[in-house]
Amino acid sequence: MTRLLRAIAIGAGIGIAGAGVVAAPVFLQSALANDNVQEAAATVAYEEFAEEKIAEGRSIFGLFPATEESRREYELWLQARRSS
Repeated sequence: MTRLLRAIAIGAGIGIAGAGVVAAPVFLQSALANDNVQEAAATVAYEEFAEEKIAEGRSIFGLFPATEESRREYELWLQARRSS
């Protein structure tokens, strides 16, 4: 049996774990949003580096969490990618 769910109120508050919650739009300052984008891009790049190293047979340990050694290797990897 398929149950259809319907909204009975839009913009009304709800209760979650005994607390009242009202949805509201979230606005980020552009500087904060830019920082978030840069951090996300750096995270994706490090994960690409780690994926390559793991595909080469390296253990995930030492890559996650990153160590000083893996960070140095990552910086060299980044430089090589940027120059090619």
